[in-house]
Formats: sequence, structure tokens, C-alpha cells
Amino acid sequence: MSPAPEDRPAPYVVGIGASAGGLEALEAFFDNVPRPGGMAFVVIQHLSPDFKSLMDELLARHTEMPIHLVEDGMLVEAEHVYLIPPKKEMIISGGRLLLSEPERFVAKARRTLAAEIERQLLRTFERYSEHMSKSEVHS
Repeated sequence: MSPAPEDRPAPYVVGIGASAGGLEALEAFFDNVPRPGGMAFVVIQHLSPDFKSLMDELLARHTEMPIHLVEDGMLVEAEHVYLIPPKKEMIISGGRLLLSEPERFVAKARRTLAAEIERQLLRTFERYSEHMSKSEVHS
């Protein structure tokens, strides 16, 4: 019998940032990801919030891993792909993906696409890396 999800060791989490123009690169990436690799993948995409994303359907053609549109509190599991929903920010804490409303400390018109993706990647993995550092010390 396999351990409950909460009892499994935290997987390595790979963060990938992409704009709408990054679909081809994402497809090529997932075509070549070795499995099983013990990793979870978080895709932070920058798309118009008014546009219905088909990213999950498009990526499903390039990986057999389950693809999830993140819901608040979702457990991070190895061999899964997670897509951040539009108009949300995300962090990983306690092995779970936690969603929040975006901070508006910088006027949207002044943000560059690259800076926004970088900010979200840093925000998502800041707590996760702190948690992993602490757990490696206690192992």
C-alpha cells in the first residue's frame, strides 16, 4: 500500500514561466521531460484574463502527466503539471498551492511581461525554497 499523499516526501518542483508566445517551447519541453522523474511542474503563464486558455488541452497532447488548473489548497504531487489560473498569484506552502489576489503595488501599465513572470515565479517559490532548506537541515 502506498503512503497517503501528505506522508510522501515533497517532490522537486520545476517552475516554468511563459507568455502566449511560449507555447511551442512548452510543447517541446514536455515532449522531452524524462519520466518518471519525481518532479512536479508549475507553469506560470501570462495570458489575457479575458481570454479562455486552452493551455491544459494543448499541453495534454505533449505529456501523459495529469494537468491541473490550480485550485486553492491543492496538494503538489510528483508527475503532475499545474497551471496558475488567470488573475491569481500563487505560493507553495506546506506542500500545497495557495492562491491569492494579485498585489497591485506596481501600476500594470509599468510592468513588463518578463518582469511580471519573474515576479510571480519568485513569489511562488520563495516560501517553498525556505521550507525545503529547513527540511534538508532536519533530515
